[in-house]
Amino acid sequence: MRVAWKTRRPPKQGCSVTLTHGGSSTSVASDGFVQYLVGHGYHHVTTLKNLIPGLKYSYTAVCDQALSEVNSFYVPKADLETVTALVIGDMGTGTLGEADASRSQVGKLKDSTDLTVHVGDISYADDDFLHASCVGYFCYEAVYDKYMDWMQDVMESKPYMTVPGNHESECHSPNCLANRAHAQSLRNFSAYNARWAMPSKESGGTLNMWHSFDYGPIHFVACNSETDFPGAASYDYGDGGKIIGLKAGHFAPDGAYVKWLEADLAKAHANRAERPFIVAMGHRPWVNKAAEPMDAPVRNAHEPLFVKYGVDLYLTGHKHSYSSQLPVAGKAATPIVVTGAAGCDEGLEGWDQMNGTANGYKYFGSGKIHEVGTLEATRSTLTWKAYNSKTGAVFDTFTLPARATVTEMLV
Repeated sequence: MRVAWKTRRPPKQGCSVTLTHGGSSTSVASDGFVQYLVGHGYHHVTTLKNLIPGLKYSYTAVCDQALSEVNSFYVPKADLETVTALVIGDMGTGTLGEADASRSQVGKLKDSTDLTVHVGDISYADDDFLHASCVGYFCYEAVYDKYMDWMQDVMESKPYMTVPGNHESECHSPNCLANRAHAQSLRNFSAYNARWAMPSKESGGTLNMWHSFDYGPIHFVACNSETDFPGAASYDYGDGGKIIGLKAGHFAPDGAYVKWLEADLAKAHANRAERPFIVAMGHRPWVNKAAEPMDAPVRNAHEPLFVKYGVDLYLTGHKHSYSSQLPVAGKAATPIVVTGAAGCDEGLEGWDQMNGTANGYKYFGSGKIHEVGTLEATRSTLTWKAYNSKTGAVFDTFTLPARATVTEMLV
């Protein structure tokens, strides 16, 4: 488990996490801290190792003898056979209460779920200029801090797993256009990579841009739909493109990301007897509404590998709407859920109740409603549920069976 936090000042005597189980306590030194924006705080992380499966631990962050509140978490059992993930995408604090209903629904679901998956666009700090209180001010950090405080009770006791979205790439507020020092400090996913601490080292990934992890019967693959493959939206420049001109991408040598992705999927596919499901998560879908062009670069980099290694489901966002996209009979394709309707500062798009078949998929679109989802896995089934954030009603659900193991396919 990793614990991350922010302080206003750098520590003079260092930081640590006090970990308690039963009557015994131990102090674990911080992995270190970084500051990506001068004058706006320091970001810390501590890795807790050698935890005992099935036990509950309490922990406190300590910096220069100042203590955080006491929090706790459970370590899942090694033979966990059922897991439920809370899934959200494209969520900020909202200038007009856009995400309030989703935040309320998240609170109702968090106790019945084991971890949270956020498929990109976290906080919308780059849209700080849309907040009425920020007009004429630089509020990137204030907006991001507000989101972290807003979601702390979700993050403090269970894993909160992320992938990068386009709104993580840079700051393009009027202040950042005028203040080049702010713009350069916030370019190329710097805030995202400082604030989060994903298991990239353990899974051979790079920073928080791509990684993977196992949880119960699922192997999760956190994809990078933004950089480091031909045609990626932020291959050379961030979300503002050449007009703003902030360099981005190239977190690894050319071709390294796709090579890592294939190796990770191949290993997971060969391990289906132990862990039957592979769930990919990334920010951008490649199948949009029937009338809209598909995102060919994202599709070309990912879909062939997803099909080759039998990815069971792709969780994604980017479109500020909800849809499920299931392959038509006989079509070799990966089921897709677009869950980008939690509520962001830019408003909903909606799928206008579009149902039908296109691009080899059978669609279900929800219209303009706020939504969050859950993904429950047993060793034999993978069940998705989409919840109306305001009513709590499940308005879309489907269940996928486990695929045959490699051994069974060879018989």
